[in-house]
Amino acid sequence: MDGTFFLLSSYNIITKKFLVISMRRRDFAKVLATGLGVLAFTQTSSGASRQPSKNKQDAVTNGTLTHEVMAKLIGGDGVTIHCYGDSVMWGATPFNLTKQSDYNAPKILGEVLSHFYSGKVTVVNNGISGTTLSQFISGEDGSGSSIDTKAALKPDAIYLNYGINDMIKNISLREYSDNLRKVVKKFNKNGVAVVFVTPNIMGLHFFGSIERSAKLKLYADEMRAIASQTMTQCIDQFEFTYLDSSMFGIKDVVPDGAHMSDYNYKQFGYNMAMAFLNPCYLEKGFESKLNSISIGSKSTMTVIENNGGYSILVSGDGIKQVYIPVISNNNLNVLASSKDRASEVYCSVNDIYLSKSRKGDIHLDIYNNKIRNGLKMVSVSSSADFILSSLVGTA
Repeated sequence: MDGTFFLLSSYNIITKKFLVISMRRRDFAKVLATGLGVLAFTQTSSGASRQPSKNKQDAVTNGTLTHEVMAKLIGGDGVTIHCYGDSVMWGATPFNLTKQSDYNAPKILGEVLSHFYSGKVTVVNNGISGTTLSQFISGEDGSGSSIDTKAALKPDAIYLNYGINDMIKNISLREYSDNLRKVVKKFNKNGVAVVFVTPNIMGLHFFGSIERSAKLKLYADEMRAIASQTMTQCIDQFEFTYLDSSMFGIKDVVPDGAHMSDYNYKQFGYNMAMAFLNPCYLEKGFESKLNSISIGSKSTMTVIENNGGYSILVSGDGIKQVYIPVISNNNLNVLASSKDRASEVYCSVNDIYLSKSRKGDIHLDIYNNKIRNGLKMVSVSSSADFILSSLVGTA
């Protein structure tokens, strides 16, 4: 299987996925312990506290459109994605807002998806600094195009990341909520899938303040609620950056109180990719045998019998490499071994090299290497052919 991947997906997987990844660490194990369907992909819709919309039509439409995008990606067809938002989506550098980060999220999103899909993935960064969702709809965001014009472009999918300026400019929560619904309805009507992205946290310094930091959470909560009601996928950047701030410090996440560091912009792009990937969920003690998850590679992957189970032989010319998207609150072990005992197998997470081995477990120390919260893009590579058997969540 040259340049291919394994992927199993259903709409219930998607909704359950975003229930899990938006949870605090203390809730993650409880969810897995009480609902193994999260890993087996058999549970029905999420148990979120928000009630689903009484109008099922919008929910079904957006879910179907999202699956159609994934079907195109799996089939090797080209896909176009437009990313809308403010200066954070654009990638403004803290304290130098006219300079775009080399790690802006839409750029990283395109790079990540290209690891898994053979068709051309075109990601357009339409972020405009200082704008609100209301301006996005009216066309007063500097683009010169209203929501009708934007939807008429008919990309396959859009990401929507507004909230900070809506809060700062005192756009009411009711208007913000109504606007989110308008976007889903308008773009769905034009055959476009919608993905929400909650705003990242604000600090108490510079652009931030005690009041702004607290008030912004209400807009993130509102976006989550509308996502649940319309069955729209929601990448919970507010939650991820909140967890990052507790681990690395608020100034390391949003140096100027609003705009993210390069570390977090890059992680933002990885997190956005979850909308069109099927990650491997690993809590401590859980082992993935590599089924029912996305695995990307330009090398040849062959499923082989190995010790009573199945493994993947990765072979070909040059450097052999596979990518596995992982959601985990733990360190990881990768069971991989080189076919050539003189060659080593290397592992990195989110492009940060962590460990190597010739044969056996490769331990990946996530939390002592400034790996941010959200999607962990595990890369396994070697100059020689190698066998990949499983991933395990560890302490």
